[in-house]
Amino acid sequence: METISTKKALTFLTILFLGAGVALVTHAWEPLWSPFRLSPEVVLGSMIMNTKHATTNYFEWDIRADFLREDTKEKLLQLSLRIDGDLDVQDENNEKSQGTLDLAMHMEGIDYAAKMEYRGLGDKAYFRFKTFPALPFLGLEGGGSDALRNQWFVTEKGAQDPEQEEKIKQKVEVVWEDIVKDPSLYVIQELPDTRVGKKATYHYRITLKENGVERIISGIFDALASLPVLDLERNEIDARSIASKLGEITAEVFVGKSDRLVYRYFIQKDIDIDQFLPFNFLSGSEASTFVSLEFDMKLSDYGKKVSVETPPDAKPLEEFFGPTSLGGLGEAREAARDAKRQADIRQISVAMELCYDNSECGGGGQYLATRGGPNAVKAIEPFLQSVPTDPTDDFPYQYTWMPNYFWERVDDYCLYARLEEDSQISGRVVYIAAGPNGVRKRDMPNTAAFSLTNCE
Repeated sequence: METISTKKALTFLTILFLGAGVALVTHAWEPLWSPFRLSPEVVLGSMIMNTKHATTNYFEWDIRADFLREDTKEKLLQLSLRIDGDLDVQDENNEKSQGTLDLAMHMEGIDYAAKMEYRGLGDKAYFRFKTFPALPFLGLEGGGSDALRNQWFVTEKGAQDPEQEEKIKQKVEVVWEDIVKDPSLYVIQELPDTRVGKKATYHYRITLKENGVERIISGIFDALASLPVLDLERNEIDARSIASKLGEITAEVFVGKSDRLVYRYFIQKDIDIDQFLPFNFLSGSEASTFVSLEFDMKLSDYGKKVSVETPPDAKPLEEFFGPTSLGGLGEAREAARDAKRQADIRQISVAMELCYDNSECGGGGQYLATRGGPNAVKAIEPFLQSVPTDPTDDFPYQYTWMPNYFWERVDDYCLYARLEEDSQISGRVVYIAAGPNGVRKRDMPNTAAFSLTNCE
């Protein structure tokens, strides 16, 4: 009996080891210690190729940005965006998509939210609002808001040159392929296998080093710089400087074990935004402000059939709102430009005051000297390496300096910008002006000439 039991045990162990060996070799069982386990480089390489050729899927994008004071962790502003839906790009000339978009913002105890449905068919984009914040400038009070919730709108997608669009796409793909081929740019950490929904996946943590971040910024900018809408020169971006401020970027990637398709990306990054701004505007104090960013993308249902129908009775946006209500959008843009003008002038004013006491700037105990004119001062170093310009930057909307170079000791300056805000008095215009006594609005006759005293 003992011999039979021993034989049975040996037979069981033999079958067990053979089964485990077959499972290891065929990748049906892939513990991290397995010598037959596919390397991360092989899996990720297959993922890139397979996902590139996947033409239909369901997706969920969740993007969140929290702006916080670094000292107290007080949340100054919270933004979140969720987009989900189906995508079909089998026919590049007739792409199809449909889903929902949710946008939310929380600031100073007030919540704003908007939700809409969207559909895309070829060169047409359709959408309708389900919920939206109260925006008086849109003229949607009363029955107009109810009609908005039930009405589909149609608009043309961006009329980008297809040939140019394809070139940009190819350039971006080359950037990523070059990075993948250079292991010195990233580090891959293999984590225990897990599941995304019901899908068994490999799980990797990929850290893109600072020089890899620089490569991406530089490459993508090169690809996009040819777009006429950007109108940028290559030397207008310092990829190395941006990369050094951002630092390393870490992403978690989940790859399907059976099909080598990507099922989830997750990125979380805290960024000190004061590094990108001359001064701290968000917190209103000397405390640093940073933004905590999260990007979570999930993909599933590869190969699914996507059917998108043209919404009935879709109207152009202009037809629904009418010229009067759309005029409110113009007023909102004017207000936005004025807000930037006021923020810029305050920023320049602070730089000038810092300059006054700095021996490397104004000379110690005096302001920068200028001969005056629009955009006459290009920099206030080391405090402001590039002085901003008016969002329109066309007469009469320009940041204009009064001359002060003729004094032996420059203890005065005057900078002003005209606002689009209407004066309460006919025949007058409103300016925002900065001088040694600070920043203030000036309501002046439209025929009056500015002088140093107008900034005091």
